[in-house]
Amino acid sequence: MQNQPALKAALILTAGILSGRYLDIPFPILLSASALLVLLSLVLFRLNKQGFLLQIFLAVSLAAVGFLRYAQSTRLFPPDHIIRYIHLARPITLQAYLTKDPISKPGRIELRVETKTLTIGDTTLSTRGKILVQTDDETALRLRYGDAIRVTGQLSEPNTVRNPGGFDYRAYLARKGIHGILRVRRDKTIQALDRKTGNPFLRRIVYPARRFALRTIARTATGESRAILQALLVGERSDISPEVRDSFAKVGIVHVLAVSGLHVGYVLLILATLLGFLRLPYPARILLTVLGLVFYALLTQARPSVVRAATMASLYLLGTLLERRSDPFNIVGVAALGILLVKPQDLFDVGFQLSFAAVISIIYFYQKLNTLPLIVRFRENLANHRIGKPVFTILLVSLSAQIGTLPL
Repeated sequence: MQNQPALKAALILTAGILSGRYLDIPFPILLSASALLVLLSLVLFRLNKQGFLLQIFLAVSLAAVGFLRYAQSTRLFPPDHIIRYIHLARPITLQAYLTKDPISKPGRIELRVETKTLTIGDTTLSTRGKILVQTDDETALRLRYGDAIRVTGQLSEPNTVRNPGGFDYRAYLARKGIHGILRVRRDKTIQALDRKTGNPFLRRIVYPARRFALRTIARTATGESRAILQALLVGERSDISPEVRDSFAKVGIVHVLAVSGLHVGYVLLILATLLGFLRLPYPARILLTVLGLVFYALLTQARPSVVRAATMASLYLLGTLLERRSDPFNIVGVAALGILLVKPQDLFDVGFQLSFAAVISIIYFYQKLNTLPLIVRFRENLANHRIGKPVFTILLVSLSAQIGTLPL
């Protein structure tokens, strides 16, 4: 990996995050050791000791950063974090704001909120941290991203694994930064407060565009067709029935229901085509395309696979703008570094794992398979075949992806 420094850095950071998950080192000791490692690396660099020792110190320092980020996101919570109040035996009243639009699920409505204050009896405390609010109040569906609310309910910890190999709901929510569930009593309603908060760009542009897309789909399709279109276009899978999900799984194409690199590729193709018709200067087309990919990633709520694909495509396009050759493994490394530094727990998200395993496998194994004597002869026989050659290429790409994702 001489020419893939970003990939090496991503693998080292990954090792640090894995260490953080399975080793419990007191945070002050970890922070002191990490600072010392970084300081020694800087000293060696300033002394022009560009040798093996510097590489070792840099690698260990980066692994320590991964360890620190994981520990910070999973174990180091500020004194006013909502996780401190999870095991209260009495109902509480929270003021919070929505970090996403409401989600309707069978028998309940879910709101993801960032807490601001907590009231117990006559005492009001300032808080922070995300929780999940569950209610059967249909009026909650009128709420929107950024809306401030007041809600009363019982705060508890999410369920964890009940049977070996089962789904760990607590870990799933923790990866999204959610550490508690507030269940609203049937006789209580959610009060909307007269103020807005959150990111103005998301509130005024991204979420209105997402709602417009969902309304358009709802007007033009019904039943399972509507649910599948919502999943394919904007990553909204809450309306897909278990029967449809199982049917897709049985034929091995359940990944189609998850917005991923394929969808980003379609968006890239559409943007490139439309901007090409406008005859804009090449730099302007590249920058507008990158902005379009970023917007689509936000529209689909920044899922790891979409962020990975949008980052890789943007880096490749910017490379052409700078007239630099792009190493695909290095681009994968940059995408992984960006995601894991911001959200280290995404490493344990199956979408992240499958997305990166598939793309790395395609990059590596497609070239290997393409040079096998049997494949070369078969491709030569299809050289003049208008349909057979592209179909065979698609099959090789698919096989390459399967090799990487099969172990997972």
